[in-house]
Amino acid sequence: MNKKVTFLLSLLLIFTILVGALALPASSYENNVNPTSSAILLVNLDTDTVVYERNADTTWYAGNLSELMTFIVAYQNNSDLENRKVSVTRDFVDQLDSPDGCLDRFVGRAITGRDLLAVMLLTSGSDAAYLLAQQTTNGDIDAFVDLMNQKAKELGCRYTTFTSPGADTSRSQMTSCSDMALIYRSAMGIELFDDLMASAEYVPDGFDEDKFTVTAQNSMMIESSPYYFRYVTGGKYAYSTLSASNFVCTTVYRNQSYLFVALKGKHSAEQNPFVDAKRLTTWAYLHLTNQRVVPVDTLMASVKYKMPWGKGSIELYAANAAVRTVPSDYDTADFTVKLDVPKTVSLPVFEGQNIGSAGIYYGKEKIDEVALVASRSKGVSMITDVRGFLKGAYSRLMPLDPGEEVEPTAQPTASESSDGSASSATSATTATSATSATAATTASSATAATSASSAEPSE
Repeated sequence: MNKKVTFLLSLLLIFTILVGALALPASSYENNVNPTSSAILLVNLDTDTVVYERNADTTWYAGNLSELMTFIVAYQNNSDLENRKVSVTRDFVDQLDSPDGCLDRFVGRAITGRDLLAVMLLTSGSDAAYLLAQQTTNGDIDAFVDLMNQKAKELGCRYTTFTSPGADTSRSQMTSCSDMALIYRSAMGIELFDDLMASAEYVPDGFDEDKFTVTAQNSMMIESSPYYFRYVTGGKYAYSTLSASNFVCTTVYRNQSYLFVALKGKHSAEQNPFVDAKRLTTWAYLHLTNQRVVPVDTLMASVKYKMPWGKGSIELYAANAAVRTVPSDYDTADFTVKLDVPKTVSLPVFEGQNIGSAGIYYGKEKIDEVALVASRSKGVSMITDVRGFLKGAYSRLMPLDPGEEVEPTAQPTASESSDGSASSATSATTATSATSATAATTASSATAATSASSAEPSE
C-alpha cells in the first residue's frame, strides 16, 4: 500500500496500546547546573515544554509575587486604568500595614494608573498594590482579594491562595512555581504589562527624573548589575525574610523563549535566583532544541469497522503537529509512541472525528499527546452504503467468468493486526527497514530553532 511514512513511524520501534489517558509529566532533562533555589520551573514558551523542574507544585509564601495577580485583576476590572489619575494622600500611606514601596515620594500628587502599576511591578510596592485595589473595588480590599482568588481558579491554579493585593506577613498567602507560571503567562501579551516588565527604570510622565525615577528590583535588567543578562525580556523579583527570594522572568535568544520561576531562593551574592536563571536558561539555549516530533496529518494507525455486508478499516491521522523541546543530541531510538485506540469502531464515522490518541515519549518521559482522527467518513451516505451492499451481494451470487482470477486477500498493514484491530505488531525487520529508508527524510523534517553548535549566549 502506498502509505505516507513519516518521521515518527520510521523512528519508533515500540507501539503499545494503552487503555485510558495518561497525565503529562514535566520533562527535567539532565544538566550540571545545580541551581540553589528550593523550587524551580523552566518552560519553553514556544513548545510549552517543561525542560526543568524542582518542587514545582510545592507551596511557598507568595510574597510580593501576588502583585502579578493584582495587575491582572486591576487591569481587567478598570476602564482606562492606564490614564486614570489617582491622588496619593499621606493618610493612605500612613495607614498601610505593609509600607514597602515608594509611594511616599508621591504624597500630595496625582499619578496615573500606569504609574501605579509601574511602581508595584518594578519595586514590589505593596502600597501601590493596595491603592490599585481600592480604586478597583471602591475601597473594599476583601472584595478585591476575592477577585484575585476567582481569577486564580479560572486560570487553573491548584496551590495558590491570596489574602492581600501585596505582600502578606500572615503566612497565609501561598503559591507554587507551576501556579505562578500560569499567572505570569496570563499577563503576558497585555501590551501594558509587557512594556512595564521590559523596563529597567521608569519615570512618571511629567515628573523630575532625578527625584522620581523608579528602578526595577530585577537586577538582570540593570546593565550595571553583576547579574545583568541581556536576553532577559522582563521579570519580577521579590524578597522578604518570610518568603526569601522569589523570582519570575522571561528570556529570548535566537527566537527561543523561556519562562523561569523560582521560589524560596537564597539571598547571597553567589547563590540567588538571578544566578539560577542565568545558568539554567544558558544551558537550555545551548543544549536543547525545538523538534517537530509529529508532523500534522501523520498516518499513525488504522482501526477496523464492520458492516452487515462487509468490513474494512479507517486510517487514523494526527490531528495536529507535535513540536517539543528535546536535547540537541537526541537519539531517534529514544522516541516511542503509545497508542490509545479502540479495536473496532461503530459506524457512522465522520472525517476528522476523534477516535483515539497517541502519547509521545522521549525515553521514559511523556512529552506530548496528539489526537488521532478519521481520515474519511464511512457509513454516512445512504447511497454509498447501499452501493457497497449491492456490490458485495453481487460478488457472492455471480459465478466467476471463465479465466477470471481471484485477487489474493489483502494482508494486514504494519499498523493492523491479523484480527483487524488497531495494533503495533510491527516486526523488528519492518521497523528497521522503515527507519533506514527514511533517514534522509528525518533529517530534513526535523525543525530546530537552535542547535548545540550555535554561539553561546554572551555572559
